[in-house]
Amino acid sequence: MKSFTRAVVSAAGAFAVAAIAVAAPAQASAVSPSSPGLRGTDAAGNAVTVTEVAGTGERQAMAAPVGGNIVNVNSGRCLDVANAQVGNGVPIQQWDCLGSGQKNQIWWFANETHIGEYYWYNVVTTLDGQCLDVTGGSGATGNGVPVQQWNCLTGQTNQQWRLEIVGYGIRLIARHSGKCLDVVNASKANGARLQQWSCLGTANQAWDLY
Repeated sequence: MKSFTRAVVSAAGAFAVAAIAVAAPAQASAVSPSSPGLRGTDAAGNAVTVTEVAGTGERQAMAAPVGGNIVNVNSGRCLDVANAQVGNGVPIQQWDCLGSGQKNQIWWFANETHIGEYYWYNVVTTLDGQCLDVTGGSGATGNGVPVQQWNCLTGQTNQQWRLEIVGYGIRLIARHSGKCLDVVNASKANGARLQQWSCLGTANQAWDLY
């Protein structure tokens, strides 16, 4: 099994790992922090711990309550809840990374689920505790389906993501579709929306965790 050196930043750094209970939204699953050290695979399918400090950024454990930024390799912009708006159905976009106090850009990984060879996570915003969600539910498996935030729902496969380390970053792959989190049209602009798309090995589908 391939592994990486663990490096968790605290205090002035980006992350602190804490095992605390977090209240979930109404009609949502109980949201619990991930174990210290996210688990995923590399492109060859080997198990890895996603705590590498190397390459294009610092890939580290992201857990409650602090979390961190998810940054697109192609654009250098952050995964962002549009207009810092709370509630179901708000679209997810990329935007300039605005700092540690910007709750609509701070995410953590929760509810680790081990199924077969993969570990799956909910990707939760600190803005209002909602999950990164492929619009339309588990049947929405096609290319171009937009990504939004939605109440975290137990066992909802369109809200479960696995991490795959590739040479240029990390892919986030949706469980229900097997497709990658993707910036529309490989745009580098503020406000470009997020969707799912077949995994192509392109930089607009690659992310770093800070």
